[in-house]
Amino acid sequence: LRGELDGLPNLLPNGSFESTENVKGEKPSGPEWTSEGTPPGWSTWKIDPSKGKLYLDAGRPHAGKLAGAIAGGDCVCYITTVPVQAGRRYAAWAYAYAEQASPTRRTALEVRWQDAAGKWYSGGMNTLTAVRQPGRWERLVSVVTAPEGAAKAVILLVVYDMPEGEKAWFDDVSVVAVE
Repeated sequence: LRGELDGLPNLLPNGSFESTENVKGEKPSGPEWTSEGTPPGWSTWKIDPSKGKLYLDAGRPHAGKLAGAIAGGDCVCYITTVPVQAGRRYAAWAYAYAEQASPTRRTALEVRWQDAAGKWYSGGMNTLTAVRQPGRWERLVSVVTAPEGAAKAVILLVVYDMPEGEKAWFDDVSVVAVE
């Protein structure tokens, strides 16, 4: 199905991180999310605001000219939301490049849920797909069904337990509705 999925319309604004101008869609908001200095269509979050750096990097894109980069941090992420229809299936993917990987030191794509009021929704299964082979670009894929009561899929490009000075990159992020 990979070729079929690649041809479907991407529901994410600026999934390639290429646009630095306004794109259709808003910067999502949530508890302690910030959109200051983020690429259009994205916000960021850190468990410890003093640790981790998020930036656009022209030095290691998967395709195009830019990738979203994260340097260091205990739990640091790019985050965006996509409206969903309950009961509909979606495929989400991102290309990720991690310098290191272990069971605790993860670079991952996560899909979570929000209700219509923008609150975290726990009535559906969250997913996490992590890099298994560091040192190369890896496509992280998650296929989910929007649970009853969910209004948005929350897409997180996240690193866990990354030492200061270590980096990870994300690029070419997509969410598509699957028939």
